Amino acid sequence: MKIAIFTISLGKYDIFFDEFYNSVNNLFLPNHEKQFFVFTDKSLEEKDNLTQVKQDKLGWPYDTMMRFHFMSKIKDELLKYDYIYFFNINMKVLKEIKDEVIPHEENDFLVGADHPIHSGWLGDRLPYERNQNSEFYIPFGYDGRYYQGCFNGGKSDVFIKMCEVLKDKIDKDLDKDIIPKWHDESALNWFFKDKKPLFLSKDYIYPESFPNYNEKKMIQVDKWKFMNKEELRS
Repeated sequence: MKIAIFTISLGKYDIFFDEFYNSVNNLFLPNHEKQFFVFTDKSLEEKDNLTQVKQDKLGWPYDTMMRFHFMSKIKDELLKYDYIYFFNINMKVLKEIKDEVIPHEENDFLVGADHPIHSGWLGDRLPYERNQNSEFYIPFGYDGRYYQGCFNGGKSDVFIKMCEVLKDKIDKDLDKDIIPKWHDESALNWFFKDKKPLFLSKDYIYPESFPNYNEKKMIQVDKWKFMNKEELRS
C-alpha cells in the first residue's frame, strides 16, 4: 500500500524533524511505500520520499489548529495514497509498528490513540469542548473515549472528508470569535464521537517525560527540554 505521512514543522519545531523522519521512515509500516508531506517555513534536508510544502508561520494556536486546513490544501495529492497518517513533529517511533495500526471498515476506516494523561477516564471528567456555542460542543453526560491529537489517521478519502468537515467548522468557530478549548484535538474528538475508530493504547504515543515504561512503541519527545513554551512557539 501507499502511505502518506503528514506533519507540520513551523518556526523552531524543525529541531525535531530529523529524529521524526528517521524513526518513522524506518520503523512505521516498514512493509509499505511511504511519502512524507511536511508543511514548513524552512528548507529541510531533501529526501527522496519527502514533499516540502511552504507555509508561513501563523502563530499559536493556529500553527496546530489549522492542520485540517493545511491537509485540505493538498487533498488532491494526498488522495493518491491508500492511507494518511498525521503525526506531531515531535513523535519518535521506538519499535517496529506494523499493520495493527491500519483501520478497516469496522473502525470506520479511522484510527486514533488514547490520551495518556486521561487514559482510563470516562464521561464528564474528560476535557471535551463544553462551550455550547462552539461547533465542537460535547455535552456533559456523553460517555466516550478521549483521543490525543498528536497521532491519527485513516483511509485517504475518509480522512480527507474529516479534514474538510473540521476545517469548515473551525472557520465557523473563528467567525464567532471562539477558539476550541484544545484546538484541533477538540475538533478531532467531536468528529470521533459518532465513529468507531481503531483505538490504540497510550503505548503508541507515550510521553517521554512520563516514568519509564517498557511497552511503549512510540513517544512524544519532550518539547520543553529544549526551550520553554513561549520560546518554542515564537
